[in-house]
Formats: sequence, structure tokens, C-alpha cells
Amino acid sequence: MTESLFFDTDCISAFLWVDNESILSKLFPGRIVIPKEVYDELSHPSVNRIKGLKAQVDLMLQSGDATIETITVGTATY
Repeated sequence: MTESLFFDTDCISAFLWVDNESILSKLFPGRIVIPKEVYDELSHPSVNRIKGLKAQVDLMLQSGDATIETITVGTATY
């Protein structure tokens, strides 16, 4: 089994800002997980005012390159 890779806001944003999120899909196909909290943060209007980071994440989700998961406190994932 291949383990999922969870990306925090800073890490995923670095790739999104330079329009190179596709590199993640090539390196980690089917393993990219964006926590719901990170997705919510990227969806905030102040973040999307300058560059539509949420739209880029939405494309990753639509293409199947990434998934969203909720991380619950106290679970093994947490």
C-alpha cells in the first residue's frame, strides 16, 4: 500500500504560486491529500484576491490528482 502525502497550506501554496503543482502529480500520483482545513484556508477571499489558489486546487481535485480529507483529532492520521 502506498501512503498518502498530506500537504499543509505553506507547502502546497509554494507550488501553486509558481504554477508548478503538476510536479506534485508527477512525483506522487494518487497520493496527494489536502486536509479540509487547508482547502478552507485556500478558499478564503483574502487569499484568492490576488491569485486564485483555490481554483488551482479545484483543478487538481477534478482531475483526480488530489483528494480532500478531514483530519480528526485523536486519529492515527492526526
